[in-house]
Amino acid sequence: MEIKLKEVLRRELKGRGESINELSRKTKIPRSTLHNWQQGTLPTAKNLHYIRTLSIHFKITLSELLFNVKEERAAAEVLVSSLFTDGDRKYKITIEKTGRGGA
Repeated sequence: MEIKLKEVLRRELKGRGESINELSRKTKIPRSTLHNWQQGTLPTAKNLHYIRTLSIHFKITLSELLFNVKEERAAAEVLVSSLFTDGDRKYKITIEKTGRGGA
């Protein structure tokens, strides 16, 4: 599967009327990193962690951001989300309302 970050980044910026400078300021992603991605440079191990930040900012999935593939997902409403630790292990419990039940 081909990485489409360049196209998705350009589309999202245009659709929001944002510039690279504005995006950098809002997300704290270095302007040079965003510029390179917009020019077609692929993420590296050094800057890969910014992909999640960008996904959250644009409110799109990682699949859509990287591959321009929209995932079909049932809308879920998070009712409860809790994090806890047990020694060196971490746990997250989430209860979601995914739709109506019944026959």
